[in-house]
Amino acid sequence: MKIQKIDTTMKVQVTKEIQISAEQIGDLLEAALYGGSNYWYLIDTEKITGQGESEFFAYRLADGLMKGTLRMPVYDIENPEDELGVVSSSSLELGLAKMSIEYPENFSRCFEEEGQWDAEDADVFFQFITMGEVIYG
Repeated sequence: MKIQKIDTTMKVQVTKEIQISAEQIGDLLEAALYGGSNYWYLIDTEKITGQGESEFFAYRLADGLMKGTLRMPVYDIENPEDELGVVSSSSLELGLAKMSIEYPENFSRCFEEEGQWDAEDADVFFQFITMGEVIYG
């Protein structure tokens, strides 16, 4: 008797809905802005519009993102005239979608494994919501 092995694979896209809070976004922004990403970005606070309400900068940004009012241009630290992207609610939505596909482990640590992320994950998050991809690091 002869057995023939057939090696086939199937690609399946699965959609999963998760809830993301302003606090989670604020925590990630705080880690990125004050540590994980500060080697590549520059922000001119005078050009930020639509911040929300909070005592702390990162959480004002998160509140503005969740309300859909934030517009924050982000520049290259080595070439301050070069705009790398604009953080907004639409860049957040697109960045999260791309991060979940291209960097699923980082995405999972940030949003599905409560408190398991680090500064590198926060940097990946900030790059995706700023530029739609990971360029640095």
